[in-house]
Amino acid sequence: MSYLDTLLDAAHPSPYSTVPHAAEQLGLPVSTLRRAVNCGLVPSYRPFGQRVRVCLPEVVAAIASSQSGGQSNGE
Repeated sequence: MSYLDTLLDAAHPSPYSTVPHAAEQLGLPVSTLRRAVNCGLVPSYRPFGQRVRVCLPEVVAAIASSQSGGQSNGE
């Protein structure tokens, strides 16, 4: 079972977390995740003016999309 599947199973009813909790879950520095949120690289939510929340699967997807692959372009 992948990490993403683990996040979405019944044991984890809500994939939304505070920035510090999400950073801890993903093994990232809090400042790095907060910077990505502030720059708009990671979608964030502020329900009813409370703390900033992020959706863990969206953070994982943003990280995956930002990684550059080692694929050649055929040259």
